[in-house]
Amino acid sequence: MLLRSALWWPGLSDDITKVISSCAVCQAFQNSGSERTLHSWPTTDNVWQRVHIDFFHKNGLTFLIIVDSKSKFLDIHLMSSTNVLQTIEKLKVTFSMLGLPLQLVSDNGPPFNSSEFSKFCLANGIQPVKTPPYHPQSNGAAERNVQTVKKITVETVV
Repeated sequence: MLLRSALWWPGLSDDITKVISSCAVCQAFQNSGSERTLHSWPTTDNVWQRVHIDFFHKNGLTFLIIVDSKSKFLDIHLMSSTNVLQTIEKLKVTFSMLGLPLQLVSDNGPPFNSSEFSKFCLANGIQPVKTPPYHPQSNGAAERNVQTVKKITVETVV
């Protein structure tokens, strides 16, 4: 669309399609287009009402991503490991600046299923919500932002 606003020639759309379909980076990050029934989260009325968290790995590094469901605010922490103690420490950093969420949505990974994590949530009045095992799409807010962050880092490097 940006190109069309600045230039035009006969066959422009076909040329754009050819370039995109021959671009390895574009194809690697193109959505599969598969229609799946995803878990639909209710909309939230306030920021920090429901927060989604997940880990992702990029170029040998591990990150914790924290996403507010209302504002889509994104916070990312570099992790030296995904153990529960470091995960809680990173969450404390974010929560000390932005406040405590009412709900914290995560997958069923080991740090999130630990008794330490449950105690942390209970002590801070946070309701932990787990997504179904082997169904990362259920934590859509975090997963979508993971893909966006990965795409941005690849596109800015390539």
